Amino acid sequence: LLGHIRFENLVRCIRELLNDLDVDIVLQTNGLLLDRTYLDIFNRYGVQFGVSLDGPPSIGDRYRVTHRGDGSTAAVLAKIRELREHPEFERLFSGALCVIAPEHDGATTIDWFVENGFKSVSFLLPDGNFVNPPPKLDRARLTAFLITAFDRWQKEHSSSIDVRLFRQIVMSFMGIQPGLDSLGEDLAGMAVVESNGALAIHDVLRICGEKFQTDDMFISKSSLEKIDKMFDLSGMQTLSRACSNCTHLKSCHGGYLPHRFDGSSFANPSYHCETLFELCEHIYSRLRDVVPDYLWRPTDRDAMSGQNSREVA
Repeated sequence: LLGHIRFENLVRCIRELLNDLDVDIVLQTNGLLLDRTYLDIFNRYGVQFGVSLDGPPSIGDRYRVTHRGDGSTAAVLAKIRELREHPEFERLFSGALCVIAPEHDGATTIDWFVENGFKSVSFLLPDGNFVNPPPKLDRARLTAFLITAFDRWQKEHSSSIDVRLFRQIVMSFMGIQPGLDSLGEDLAGMAVVESNGALAIHDVLRICGEKFQTDDMFISKSSLEKIDKMFDLSGMQTLSRACSNCTHLKSCHGGYLPHRFDGSSFANPSYHCETLFELCEHIYSRLRDVVPDYLWRPTDRDAMSGQNSREVA
């Protein structure tokens, strides 16, 4: 929306003013305004970009539409095919973000991304919580989507496409802590500066309403440290008893903080707890099928072999 000139001025200023820092610049876009000129700018200033696509047109076109109300999936795919001709495309392109549509099939969705040449996709659970739940969400179908998608990925596509959610959960069973905020990553090192200069902990927390939708602090007047003090970030992230006692705590860490809100507290399991637990159970069982027993630490076997349980708050 900035246009080529203003966008290049912006990223050039970032690089010049922060030249003594290791700064990642990443753009997430619906893709419709991308062109080779933008990719040239991305290449000059080290900008990575991803596109938001929710799967085949039968799903994606329901929600991602133009101002005329037309579905945009075919146009975005055409744009990506065009930009693949750029010599630096693969280095600059970080892949797709896909909000899960539970009414669709997970395996078919994975197939579609592979068929269209994507090397990476990140599945996002529909945003919502106990106060503001996702509309008409079928939890069983949401779980089925992820499990069928994982099975297809593991059996046929794990070497050709990276699925971030699955990779992070698999790594958690290997002793590597997930680094995603959607899997309970500590938000203490994060701050969001909105387009109007307002400061926030996390933009998705706006779905929680109340003070999280109010712009009280601005980058021109407040320091980043004030965010933690205003919101008591460490207190907000306190896990519920159910999460602390859960077998799969090391995999989901209570889930996405915005999804845990009940109107007064975040000390609850995720609104998507059931789905996350079943997905972790399924991935663990598949790993046990393919990884020999002697490669598992005794503590892993003691904690997880046939004793998985989820305490309901």
